[in-house]
Amino acid sequence: MLLTPQSSAPHRIQNYRTLAYVVTILVYLVIGAAIFDKLESTEESIRHANLTARIASFQQQHNLTNQDFINLTRVVEYRLRYRKKQWKFIGSFYYVTVVLALIGYGHAIPNTFAGRAVTIAYALIGIPMWLIMIQSVGERLNSLIRFVLKYIKRKFQKRREPQITAMELLTCEALLVVLTVAIGSYVFHQCENWRYFDAFYYCLLTL
Repeated sequence: MLLTPQSSAPHRIQNYRTLAYVVTILVYLVIGAAIFDKLESTEESIRHANLTARIASFQQQHNLTNQDFINLTRVVEYRLRYRKKQWKFIGSFYYVTVVLALIGYGHAIPNTFAGRAVTIAYALIGIPMWLIMIQSVGERLNSLIRFVLKYIKRKFQKRREPQITAMELLTCEALLVVLTVAIGSYVFHQCENWRYFDAFYYCLLTL
């Protein structure tokens, strides 16, 4: 079936719209990179200089060569990494959840070639299923919120079939997100002794 100029116009509009989305995201990424480069690079340089000075002082005090210090740091790093066993069932369950959720904290990674290869295959199969599940759960959540709002409107407005606007639905969802993040932040603040802002950042990033 040939596309006439009239029938192809919507396709061109969709193509232009997609291109506009891609360009907008790229520009947004560039702006974000510039902002974080400005905010974090100076502090990072200061910390790097302080660390270099402390390393030099430590080596001088203990009469360590550069290679001796490298060997020492490797032992300490190995000790910190393998002090607790990560790959028990609970740790493994946490890892695969992070993989499918596309969170990417980065501190839990497999060390074997087989583990990394399986991670790739596991993610390729699991991520689409995860996204479908999230979409389905979101639809059910929207239905539940809509049901609750209709029930409330029936009680207070005495309408048999009240209408729920998109703005009302969006407002309830936003409040639910804020409440979830606030409660999670408080839990981590109390249980992990984190600063509330750090706990809030962690929960917001996870969500």
